Amino acid sequence: TLVWALRFGLDHGQGDLSAAAHLALADLAEAQDDPAETAAQLRAWATSLDAQRRRDAARDAQVQEATYAAREALAQRAARRDTLHLLEGTVQDASTRLAAMQVMLERWRGTSMLDTESGAHSRPFGLEVLTLHFNRCVRLRAPLSLAVVGVEVHAPPTDGPADLFVSNVLSAVSRVLEGQVRAMDTVARFDRFKFMVIFPETAPDGATHPLERVIEQVRTYDWGVPGMQGAVSVGVGLVGRGFVQGVNLLIDAADAEYYRARRQGPNTLSVTR
Repeated sequence: TLVWALRFGLDHGQGDLSAAAHLALADLAEAQDDPAETAAQLRAWATSLDAQRRRDAARDAQVQEATYAAREALAQRAARRDTLHLLEGTVQDASTRLAAMQVMLERWRGTSMLDTESGAHSRPFGLEVLTLHFNRCVRLRAPLSLAVVGVEVHAPPTDGPADLFVSNVLSAVSRVLEGQVRAMDTVARFDRFKFMVIFPETAPDGATHPLERVIEQVRTYDWGVPGMQGAVSVGVGLVGRGFVQGVNLLIDAADAEYYRARRQGPNTLSVTR
């Protein structure tokens, strides 16, 4: 039986069975008082046991290698998925920017791109750009801020046409706004004495600083008319997109913030984050 177990273990690669058979044969040889056979079986047992350990170690290494390869494959798949999502977002972003550029080109060809009185972009153009940025930011979950800047002339000069002075004031405020915002931001006329400023990819905290500089520049602006220092002021309402559902609601929120700033006094900024 032991000889059969030994042969079966050797033929079928079951090293543990072969080692056990060699050890049993060594015990049998020792019981039969055969030292040479006992020593031979013990050597065979040690060799068989060592071979089995090497096979176990090789099998464990194969399992570990396969596990590592599987983890690497999963990580690469996740990385490819993240890269694909990033590329999709980049393509969508580029498409939106291209659409915005096309709108600008179309407006440039027409007369509605610029507001002739202030020199800023026109209200229709500003609303078009705001809609594009709003939809893009919703899709990409990116921040967006909108400011409404209202201009107040407390005491227009009496030695010239008041309407002309007001137009000059609006033009000056428009230039101040354009000088403080980035190239990616948009300044547009909102109504008679208001402008809108669109800050794409910007949270309210990031839009606060340029608007504060606008307020300071308007407060200290030299209007070139004696006694006009402090006669012109601005109020600024700033809101972030947050969970606002729709462009019109965002505009209403920014306009409401402007009136809140106006109630607080001249040259005031009111922010809703």
